[in-house]
Amino acid sequence: MRALIPAKHASHMKIRRFSVLKSRMAPVALLPVFFAWITQVSAQLTDSVIFGSPESEQAHAFSSANSTVVTGGLGQSARKLNPPATASWQGGTLAFTMRVDPAKQNYVTLRLWGSDVSDNQLVLFCDGKQIGYKHLGDYTVLDKGSPSPLCEGRFFYNTCLLPLTLTKDKSEVRLEIRANGPNTGADKPFEAFQMPMTYPSRGIYRIYSHLESCFAPPAEEKQGEFPAKLPIRAEPKEEIIETVKTKVNEQLESMLNNPRFVTPANIDILAQAYYVKWTLAYHNPKVIEQSLAYIDAQARDFLAKHSKPWRTVGGTMSDWIGLGRTGQVLNLLKSEILPYLDQALPGKAGEQITRRKAWADMLVARRDLHISHRRSYTNQAIVNDVYGIYLTNKGIAAISPERALPENKARQYIYEAIGIIPWFASNRVEGEDTRFSRDFRLFTKKGLSRELGYVGEYGEVLGLLTQAYYATAEPGSRDGDPRIKAQLINALHARAAFRYPNTDDDRNQAMRMECFIGWRDNKNPGPVTYCFTTGDQGSELFPVAATLDPQAIGIAQQLFADNQFFKSLEPMMQSLFPGELRALLSVPDDYELVKRQAKSSYRLPMTRGQPDFVFSDEEDGVVAIKHGDEILYASLYWRAHFGINFLARVHHITPLFDRNATVQESVEYTPQKRNYIRQNWTSFGFANGGPKPPGEVESAHTGERLPIAKHPDDVEFAQGKESIYAGRGDFYVLHFGKYTIAMNCSGTKTLHVDVPAGKTDIKELVSKSTVKAGASVNVPPMTTIVLYEEDEMSDNSR
Repeated sequence: MRALIPAKHASHMKIRRFSVLKSRMAPVALLPVFFAWITQVSAQLTDSVIFGSPESEQAHAFSSANSTVVTGGLGQSARKLNPPATASWQGGTLAFTMRVDPAKQNYVTLRLWGSDVSDNQLVLFCDGKQIGYKHLGDYTVLDKGSPSPLCEGRFFYNTCLLPLTLTKDKSEVRLEIRANGPNTGADKPFEAFQMPMTYPSRGIYRIYSHLESCFAPPAEEKQGEFPAKLPIRAEPKEEIIETVKTKVNEQLESMLNNPRFVTPANIDILAQAYYVKWTLAYHNPKVIEQSLAYIDAQARDFLAKHSKPWRTVGGTMSDWIGLGRTGQVLNLLKSEILPYLDQALPGKAGEQITRRKAWADMLVARRDLHISHRRSYTNQAIVNDVYGIYLTNKGIAAISPERALPENKARQYIYEAIGIIPWFASNRVEGEDTRFSRDFRLFTKKGLSRELGYVGEYGEVLGLLTQAYYATAEPGSRDGDPRIKAQLINALHARAAFRYPNTDDDRNQAMRMECFIGWRDNKNPGPVTYCFTTGDQGSELFPVAATLDPQAIGIAQQLFADNQFFKSLEPMMQSLFPGELRALLSVPDDYELVKRQAKSSYRLPMTRGQPDFVFSDEEDGVVAIKHGDEILYASLYWRAHFGINFLARVHHITPLFDRNATVQESVEYTPQKRNYIRQNWTSFGFANGGPKPPGEVESAHTGERLPIAKHPDDVEFAQGKESIYAGRGDFYVLHFGKYTIAMNCSGTKTLHVDVPAGKTDIKELVSKSTVKAGASVNVPPMTTIVLYEEDEMSDNSR
């Protein structure tokens, strides 16, 4: 094993003495101290352009097409880039020349007002080459845009790297910012991926070139402040629960009285409602009638296709679910359906066949298809294994038990999908190796899903875990498998670290999910989230009511105190797709159950006023830190699909401004002695580059060589293919401002980080101990330390 620390990383191998204002002290009283500190660090700036300032723009050979000067946040000047006159995804542009260092790593930071909202993207070009990828790349575009305020009342700073190949031996470069419409993430064609730009970009205030990874604004800049007190949402209130019941019953009435309203997506809703007392479906004989009619139609369709299991192994939810909802219906209604099973299948011409045989043939074929076509992304694996395999098998057990897998064997598929036991690939055979190595699990020990690295919204699988728990319960019961419940609680606790204080879209007090550092997250900021993201997997209270975990109860009470729960139900009632309808079905009873629980003092750990806190997950390469009123999220294993990229992603929240940065770090790894060479991709950072844009667009990253880390011996390796191992290091060291994060992802080796000599000792935030300046600190296997250098003027007793 060796540390690969190229010369371009050398300036980052010491603890920086720069930080934001010590937020524990009164912001107004400390402003002189803050600006004195900022003067000290502003020397890191190489150059800057103030947009809307004639003097600054003229000094940088500025030119613009289709832009407007505006007065924006705190009365500062800015430019907005306008949409094209005729429909197109390309809008206005800004071009300018900036000074850079000819030998060192240069960064560029963009200043944005955190209250501005726009879905449009801002893409940086250097000497005509595109910096970053538009969709899920390790190098990101200059600004992805956001449908919600990034940080109310403060500025937001986006930092990215300029490739060394573009600045080597140069003292200045020509940069251009181009406005594009939003993108959808669709993999083809380009017109489906890149949407038109139809309204102006948000204000672009200033751009800087600098050498430090942790950008510090210059002293003369005005800064905002995190609002001391945010309003609590006033509406809606508890009365919306009755509206939920009305909406659900309206849909159930249609399904009970008209067969065409019963579809593959919602066949199970009637069966679940059969056990919910406030619904029209409660013990209603029409539920049995409609269920029989629909499953008969499915069986006739299956037989007409010559017993083919409708093999559609693609990317749609129906492919993952298969006949799991049908199996769930048969399991829930097995006592009621039993008298009809040995009747002839209605409407089947020619040779007669009983319902029991026709239905079982159909379910067995589809179950076996899902066993041989399992999926490796955690959210997809849970859907496939819980619905496509387990619940389908439950349906078989209800009508033809001799053809069902034994319950303990079927339940193993759930255990694998939710990380209780190692995950096996398709065509599962007892004892065979997995394609991710024998010990690979789809959840980390600390409770995060394994979607390569940390994932925000796609990693929010608490609803799927809750569905897996209830799938193992008897009809009408809330008590499922205790091992699944324990894993659900573990995941609830882990996800709690990734909610941070912000505002909702109406500027009320709220907590949002951390998505800036997520591998599969394309929009920021993340949604308003406390317990769990409301949607087609369930409501915020779905996992809370299932577990009644004390910490989860405390989070739910925080959700109620901020009056964000009832608001979260409105989008579900507006869409009323089958997933949302199914989720709403449990809301009234879950709400009453959670509301009855005793008062809890627990609150989300990143809530303002809570004690200092560090969460790290070495399997996902992610850390979440609360230090005073600062919050820092960092993904050290950052979108390294094909090789070691020496990049970390940071979201740093302070009382005066927020930072979002892609920066360099040092990585120690075991080499494969092969390299991955970046291709000329500009749309996607993976999947063969995604849709190709029209015309000739060259990526600034083309040709960069990434060393490939060694794979486990029991894993097949294909150079250039996405792999969870190709870009994973053993030891990461990230220096960002006053923080040094050292993460040992090795399972066997104790490694160490050197602490530079200084005037003061340094705090270690995980153990809450003090580390002697100049010492060498051991980092045991699968652990993380966080060093923080206090200001000499600060209160070190914190």
